[in-house]
Amino acid sequence: MDFLNELLIQLLFILITWLLMNSFSVIKFKSIDILNNKIVICLLASLQIIGCIVMAYPVYPGFYYDLRFLPFLIGSVYGGRLVTIYLALLVIITRIPYGGPGIWASVGVFLFFLILFMYAPDHILKAKRKKRIVLVTLMAGLYSFLVYVLPAYLYEFFDLRDFLIYVGVQSISILFIVYFLELLRDYNALQQEAIHMEKMQVVSHLAASISHEIRNPLTTVKGFLQLIDENAKEETIKRYTSIAIEETDRATAIIEDCLTFAKPNEGKMEDINLADSIDKVLALLNPYARQKSICLQREYETNAFIKGDPNKWIQVLVNICKNGIESMQENGKLTIRILEDESNILVQVQDTGKGMRPDQIARLGQPFYSIKDGKGTGLGMMVVFQIVRTMGGRVQVESVVNSGTTVSIIFPLSIVFQLKTEENVLHDFE
Repeated sequence: MDFLNELLIQLLFILITWLLMNSFSVIKFKSIDILNNKIVICLLASLQIIGCIVMAYPVYPGFYYDLRFLPFLIGSVYGGRLVTIYLALLVIITRIPYGGPGIWASVGVFLFFLILFMYAPDHILKAKRKKRIVLVTLMAGLYSFLVYVLPAYLYEFFDLRDFLIYVGVQSISILFIVYFLELLRDYNALQQEAIHMEKMQVVSHLAASISHEIRNPLTTVKGFLQLIDENAKEETIKRYTSIAIEETDRATAIIEDCLTFAKPNEGKMEDINLADSIDKVLALLNPYARQKSICLQREYETNAFIKGDPNKWIQVLVNICKNGIESMQENGKLTIRILEDESNILVQVQDTGKGMRPDQIARLGQPFYSIKDGKGTGLGMMVVFQIVRTMGGRVQVESVVNSGTTVSIIFPLSIVFQLKTEENVLHDFE
C-alpha cells in the first residue's frame, strides 16, 4: 500500500496549496476568485507539479508515478494555451534529471496532451459544469491508462492493483478538486454580489433622500420661470428664461437617473426593436464619433423585440457606446452586433480601445468607480447594470489591455420575440 500512501500524500499537498492560496487571496485581495488569474494558476500549478515529481513513487526502475497530471490539467483548463505550453515544458524539464526509460513515456504522453489542450480548454470552460467535470475526469483516466498500461506491458511490470490505484486516485482526485474549485468560484460570485448589493443599497438611500429634497425646489423654480416667460415682453428675458427652463428639465432628468438606483422600476413597458434602437443610437453618436475619427459598424445576425422602457434602453446603449468611443484613439472601430446563441440574444458592443485589467472589470458598476482618469463619475455604468437587470438581462464584460473591450448585454430567449433578418454582415454606419 506504499503506492497508495504516496499518492494520497501528494493529493494532500495539492489541496493544501490550493487552500493556502485561497486564504491568502481572501486576506490580501478580499476575494477567492483565483481561477481568473492566470499568473496565480501558473505559479501554483508549477509548485504542485514540482512537488509531485519530487514525491514520485518508483513503481519500476526508471518509472516514477505521481499526480503531476492533476495540476497540469487544472492549469491547462483554467489558464489557457500559454499556461499549457509552459506547464508541459516544466513537467518535461523537471522529469529529465530522474532519467530512466520512463522519461520517454512521460514526454510522449505530455506532448500528446499539449497538442490536445491547444484546442480543448476553451470548449471545456464554455461547457456546463457537470459536463466540464466529466470531461476532466475522463482526461485524467485516459492519461492514467496511457502512462501506466503501455509502458507496463512493454517492460513487463504491470500490476493490476497498482493500475487500479493509480487510475482511481487520479480520476477521483481531479473530480473532487475541480468540483471544489467550482464551488469556490460560486461562493466568490455570491460574495461579490452581496458586496455590490450592499453598496447599491447605500447609494439608493442617498439618492432617494437627495432627489426628494432637490426635486421640490426645482419644481418651484420652474413654475416661477414659466410665469416670467409668459409675462415677459422683452425677447432677451424670454430667451434667458427658456434656457433656464431647459436646464431645470435637464436637472430633473438627472434626478430621475439617481432614482434609478433608489427605486428600480421598469418604467413604461413597450416592445423595443433592437435593430431600430441601435440604428437610432448610432445616428445620435455618429457626429461625436466622426469628430474623434472613430468608425461605427453594425452587424445584425438576428433581430428581436424586448420589453422595456425605450428611453432607458437608449440610455444604456449610449452610455456603453460613448465609453467605447472615449477609450479609443483616432481610427478606432466601434462595432455593435446582435447575436444569438443556444439560449440567449446578445447585444454586443466591441471597441478597439485601451482595454481593462481583470480587477478593473470586476469593479465596473460599483458606486463612483471610473477608469476615466478622474473625468468620470462611475454613475453611467451603474445605470447600465441597473436598467439591464430590471429588463431581465445581464451585462458581461470581456477585455484585454491594449486590445479593446467587448460589452455583451444578454437577454434570455424566453423574454424576447425574435425576428429573422438577412443583414448578417458588417456594415459601416453612415
